[in-house]
Amino acid sequence: MRSNAIVILIRRTILIALFVNSFFSLCAMTGQNRGQGVKIKVEGGQTIDLYEGSYALVIGAVNYQNWRRLTGVQGDAEEVAAVLQKHGFNVEKLLDPTRESFDHAMRKFISDYGQSINNRLLIYFAGHGHTLTTVDGRSLGYIVPIDAPRGDNARFKQFGVSMDEIVEVYAKQIESKHVLFVFDSCFSGSVFATRSAGATPPAIARNTAEPVRQFITAGSEMEEVPDRSIFRDYFVSGLEGRADYDKDGFVTGSELGLYLEQKVTNDPKSSQKPQWGKISSRALNKGDFVFRIPSNTEVATTNRSRLAEMLRQAEASLRRHDYEGAISAARQALIADPNSGVAHRFLYEAYFFRNDSDRSKQAWNNARRLLESPKNAMEYEACGTVYISSDGQHAIADFSEAIRLDPKYAMAYNNRGVAYVTKNEYDRAIADFSEAIRLDPNFVFAYRNRGHVYFSMKYYDWAIVDFSEAIRLDPKFALAYNDRGGVYLSRNDYYRAIADFSEAIRFDPKFAVTYHNRAMAYRMIGRYDLAEADERVAKGLTGK
Repeated sequence: MRSNAIVILIRRTILIALFVNSFFSLCAMTGQNRGQGVKIKVEGGQTIDLYEGSYALVIGAVNYQNWRRLTGVQGDAEEVAAVLQKHGFNVEKLLDPTRESFDHAMRKFISDYGQSINNRLLIYFAGHGHTLTTVDGRSLGYIVPIDAPRGDNARFKQFGVSMDEIVEVYAKQIESKHVLFVFDSCFSGSVFATRSAGATPPAIARNTAEPVRQFITAGSEMEEVPDRSIFRDYFVSGLEGRADYDKDGFVTGSELGLYLEQKVTNDPKSSQKPQWGKISSRALNKGDFVFRIPSNTEVATTNRSRLAEMLRQAEASLRRHDYEGAISAARQALIADPNSGVAHRFLYEAYFFRNDSDRSKQAWNNARRLLESPKNAMEYEACGTVYISSDGQHAIADFSEAIRLDPKYAMAYNNRGVAYVTKNEYDRAIADFSEAIRLDPNFVFAYRNRGHVYFSMKYYDWAIVDFSEAIRLDPKFALAYNDRGGVYLSRNDYYRAIADFSEAIRFDPKFAVTYHNRAMAYRMIGRYDLAEADERVAKGLTGK
């Protein structure tokens, strides 16, 4: 019985070792990254610097507590973020905002980016909207955070974010010259001055340097936002150039509002009529928000940069066991390059550990197909990863080529070590894990993998040292506690084993193997009641 449990432990370890890549460093989209500036030519051929920096906050509400869930919003937010990044925006995202987290995110975004006059800011919200009648008879629109109640107007007002608040609190706290609020929601837009469908957007000119607060909403009150957003489709296509009515290479906020009004209203699948306009304040309604349509070369350059950034984020998410984050980042990488085998590889890994076998298999097949002709160290390493369970020799050759191309590629050494383990070549595996650790002393998984080789060779003291170092580097590393507990179990040190298994369960309550292992330790000290309880939990998790 003990032998079987330990075999399961080692097999899981060999799999997990593949799925953390130290090649990339974490570089999240934060305030340390500056959005691109924008230059325009005005009458007479003069060039002016319209913006110094470009920043966007994209908010998506999916998992409502009291309103209909909007499962398509997460994908909408990713698409919007992608097109804004093509336009040079540094994008921050907030998913499933509560009233409190919405306010915190808005105030932080305004504080971080909205105090420089030459920045441009765009705030995009996708989610439910609602309209109430005020005491003076006005129709007042609200955007709906996920924790807003429904049916009780008095309580709703405590959670809903009114357009009065957007205009009077958030919009007027911003010092930046141009701000565009876009709401993929339906509610009354009476707080801003709407424009008629026949209005002609102004040409790019000096007045674009004047301040403006512009608003676009997906629909008016009594209209319902669909889960699959038609508004988002036209928003993206408009920024890709279709809203450039005068063909001058720029899309203004006014052009975008007109384009969305016409296209969404006339779409046979839509029952919405977007509203758009500027704030009523004369001091803040003179200018026009401007998007410069990037050239094909600029798009290609941005896509390459975006691909690298999203792959870094996917890797970072996997490193911290955030599989949903890894999936989101890998999907965005595929928007930049649909043929990125490395992005499919990250999806394969994330879905595998999320126990989504169908999607994991599909992503693995895509990765294998797209990595047939690797060109650089990262692609060779990724190729080796997808072959490691089916063709160990092929995997070793790919990892070796990755190392030849990049001799400091710690993850390639780590994964080649895993491949050697599958062939029972323990000395070579230890050498590769040790080299990975030399190149990256904080490489948690390399310590863990080397510890398992030592365990297999019955060098228990050395195994404990490596597992303990992995825990020191990541104090919440449930699998490392489980591993070290397995060593203590093999040495008949049952109380230490139970302590480690309990820590593993505290950090990963769904790891069935740990319950089996702790049950075994409980039996060895005569606590059959606790052992049976753990086995029941394990059976419930595995169905066996």
